[in-house]
Amino acid sequence: MKKFYTAITLFIFLFSCKPTGDFLTRRNQEKAFLDAVKALDKNPEDAGARQAVTVLYPKLQQQHLGNIELYRTSNDESRWDNLSAEYNSLQKMYDAVTASRIASGLVKAENYQSNIVDLRRAAAEDYYQRAVQLNNTGNKSNAKLAYTFFKRSDNWVPGYKDVKTMINIAWQNSIINVVINPIRDNNWMMGNKWNTFNNFSYDNFNQTLTRELGGTNAVWYPARFFTDWDARRMNIIPDWNVNISYQSFELPNPQDKKRFKNVSKNVENGRDSLGGIKYRTITATITIYEQTFIVRGKMDMEITDFNARRSISMESFTEDFAYKNEYATFTGDKRALDDNDWKLINKKGNQNYMSKEEINNELYRRLYPHIKSRIENAVRFN
Repeated sequence: MKKFYTAITLFIFLFSCKPTGDFLTRRNQEKAFLDAVKALDKNPEDAGARQAVTVLYPKLQQQHLGNIELYRTSNDESRWDNLSAEYNSLQKMYDAVTASRIASGLVKAENYQSNIVDLRRAAAEDYYQRAVQLNNTGNKSNAKLAYTFFKRSDNWVPGYKDVKTMINIAWQNSIINVVINPIRDNNWMMGNKWNTFNNFSYDNFNQTLTRELGGTNAVWYPARFFTDWDARRMNIIPDWNVNISYQSFELPNPQDKKRFKNVSKNVENGRDSLGGIKYRTITATITIYEQTFIVRGKMDMEITDFNARRSISMESFTEDFAYKNEYATFTGDKRALDDNDWKLINKKGNQNYMSKEEINNELYRRLYPHIKSRIENAVRFN
């Protein structure tokens, strides 16, 4: 037994002396380096951690500096973000080393904070100059991009030069006039039970869109919205035109179902020899006829550049809904029926079909958010 406890004690001792991790074999070497620094703070005698800190710091430093040289000569739009990520990694290693008494004695880490400051100013200046050039062209699309670049400049160095003022100027220069034309009705829902109803009025669709998008006072995107009538009245030349066409159709044959319901009731049936009331049970069978109609609506929308005579966006949206119509007949004793039964029975020959106007209203209600959202996405800054 004494030999057993001696072996256990020896095992624990050897295990405690083992390095806390194989840092040099890990795939993510940057994380391995930071973990090694933390391991040294817990156990300054950790040989594996000491080796990892001395080997990995210069290796990672050279890798990041090499990447920085490559990104400096790149024309990629993301080069400033890439450069920032490289310097931030270097600075993170520096902060970890200087915060550790043991690690700072093993490697001499370099502080890159001034490089980060210079980088941010260089990025801000680059975006600022590019934005100025775009904003001076007098082109609304370029002004829109200039707005984006001014915002990026401000993100790199808040309040850089007069960037706050230039952001507002670029916004004003990028405002476009968007004319929403009346909806074109390509609806072919004819030749069925709805064709006797009055046509749906489409006038309010583009008016509602114009109003809810902000009209001439839109503040969420650089655009002013007009109906075609308002544009003519105010002599507005559109930058964009929005054309919407609509068609709806009914499932050719409704889905017919039939179900049965048996009802019964006890009714008075004379008196017995002692004068007590006698009852008997009467019954009826109700046949319920159910028709399910599935109606589908489709809207096509195209946004065109009025001056360039080109299409900016072309999309289709589809929505559908179902509604039911029920009526009933019965056989048997009518006294067994209740008020709800009679409501269904009395609907026979007078079914409550939806009118074409009701159907269109429901389809418009479902399709409208798609149209509005797509116009908003088209005019707002990316």
